[in-house]
Parts: sequence; structure tokens; C-alpha cells
Amino acid sequence: MGECISSIALHCGLRPETLWDHPDNAELKRQRPNMFQLVPGDEIAIPAIRAREEKAVTGRRHTYRRRGVPERLRVQLKDDEARPRAGIPYRIDIDGSLLDGATDGEGRIEHWIAPDARLALLTLDAPEGPEEYEIQLGQQRPAADDPRIIACLRDLGLLGSGEDPPSVIAALRAFQASRGIAVTGDADEETIAALAVAR
Repeated sequence: MGECISSIALHCGLRPETLWDHPDNAELKRQRPNMFQLVPGDEIAIPAIRAREEKAVTGRRHTYRRRGVPERLRVQLKDDEARPRAGIPYRIDIDGSLLDGATDGEGRIEHWIAPDARLALLTLDAPEGPEEYEIQLGQQRPAADDPRIIACLRDLGLLGSGEDPPSVIAALRAFQASRGIAVTGDADEETIAALAVAR
């Protein structure tokens, strides 16, 4: 845990999509629909960097930007009844870089971060008093490896004895389709909330 395609791509000098969409990574992509959720043992093919030439006039200043850097951190806050926590002032420390703002109308916080950022400390200035959260970036477990999700899908009769990632993702997709949720095979907030209610 702790790595994702984005952080690996950064260290290899490649764009995340170049790694993720490489034909040699097709099986991994099939098993893990979210490139930000890798687990120990996942193997990633890293293609050679292709040289590219850019023509430029000498004696002038030219700007070149690296695509895929930075990455976007997205967090959505909801209350116990799944309502967005809108308009709450916050401070967030991402690996020592301090940012502040207020959640938007959907309770979201979005900031650009380095692909290899590891820790975000979020402090909310909520009306009930300050709240602090530690977010370990790159540590989110894929749904197909989460024993709680596997148990829930079994309880609902959607998953047999197999725990291989493709079976779990197929069961999760079937659940999403049956509930009118966007069929992604990923355990997003809406899917997790629906699983909790269904169980």
C-alpha cells in the first residue's frame, strides 16, 4: 500500500495514463478499475520513455509543462444522514503544504497535490467544534480486496465462494446495476452507503 499509478508514473517520468493504458497492464486494469488503488504484489509494466524533440528558436524563453502533474485530491464530507456538509471552513496540511477554504455546496474539498503526497491532515471548523481527520494518501484499499465489502456481497447472495478480484468486481457491478447506481465496479461513497442499507 502507499503507491498508485500516479505516484509510480511521477518517479518514472511518465504520464499516469501511459502506464495505466499500456497493453502489458491490461490484466491489472481489469482487476483494479481504479488506478489509485493498488495492493502489494500488483505488478506494473513500465514502458521505456520515448524521446520527443521540440523545435524552438534560440535566444528566446520557452515554457514546457509536464502533463499529469500535479494530481487532484477530492474529498466529500457528509453527515450521519448522508447529507453534504456544505460551507464548512477547513485547513488542510498536505505533506507540510498548508491550504484552506470552505467545503462547496456538495460538501467537497478539491486541491491540486503532488502525485507522491502521503499524508493530509484535515481540520474542520465545524459549528459543533473543531474536527480533525488524518487522510493517508495512496492507502485506499481496492473494493475487490476489502473483506467488509466481500462479506456484504456474500450476505446479499451476489458473491459465491470466489474472492478473486474479477468475481468481486462483477458482483459489485451487479449490485450497482440493481440499485440504479453508476456501474463502475468501484466502491464509491454511494455504493458503500447502499451496501450498508441493503445488508
